[in-house]
Parts: sequence; structure tokens; C-alpha cells
Amino acid sequence: MQAIESAGLDDAKSVLQKISSYTKQYCRTHLPDFFRSTSMRYLCEAMDEEACIVPTPELVMNTSGSRTIQDSFLFTLICRHVAYIFWESTEEGKATYVFRTTAFALSHSLQNVFNYIVNDTVVNKRSTLCRNPELQRRLGMVDWISHTAYAEWKQRVRPYC
Repeated sequence: MQAIESAGLDDAKSVLQKISSYTKQYCRTHLPDFFRSTSMRYLCEAMDEEACIVPTPELVMNTSGSRTIQDSFLFTLICRHVAYIFWESTEEGKATYVFRTTAFALSHSLQNVFNYIVNDTVVNKRSTLCRNPELQRRLGMVDWISHTAYAEWKQRVRPYC
């Protein structure tokens, strides 16, 4: 799991620093089509105006070696000293993953989650994350929420907002 913490992903770090201007208002103006789904729209509206929405190219690799890049985003919600990071995909049927950190450590935690998602060595990232308690602990994962029905999804997300 050293790959998560250091990974030699200097390029990923510089990209993450550069996109701090992707606020809610920026995304409303320049990326409106990405927030058509009700779950994406809900997360966007729940955020503070100045919070950063991080476009995250999810490198999807399966055991047969097939690779594709899918659009996903990291949303951040801060409640007092606790911060939550939501990993949400634009692809149908992918669950929402929730990570917990402190407001103080948010930048570092956001970087670690981002590095994991864009990493090109982890096969089946989502299922690996669900089955690996140590990885969950290192990334701060506290929940994954299925998209079976919007009302149920929203009810599960609401406590974090």
C-alpha cells in the first residue's frame, strides 16, 4: 500500500493542486452536463460554495488487463472539524464511496484518495477497496452507498452532509 502514500505520483499531485479552482460555481458554469444525475447534483448542492470538486479520471482495469478511463469526481463536505470525501462516478450502477478525515488533514486525505483512483497498478479498485479493511482504514473509508433507488441513496448520504 506504499503506492497510495507516495506512489511517485508527482504528476497527480500537481494536477490536484491546479484544480483547486474547480468550485461549485465553476462546475455549474463550465461542466453542467456532468451534474445531470440527481446524486451528482445533490452532492454539488450540499457542498460549500468555495469547496473544490475534483474531476478524477478513474482508471478501470480488470483481471484480463482491459483498461478504460471513466469520469468520476471527488466531492468534499466539511461539518465542523470533520470532513467527508465522496467518490462519485458518472457511470450508472457504481456505488458512492465515503471517506472520513479531519478538516485539518483534508488536503492530504483528498490526495491519497485521488492517487488510489488514478493508480495504474490496482486491478478492480472498487471491489479491492470493499474487500480490504486495511486499505479502507488507510484511506479513511467509512461507507459505500449503492444507487438502487435515489430516495434510499439520499437517506444514507444525508447524515454526512
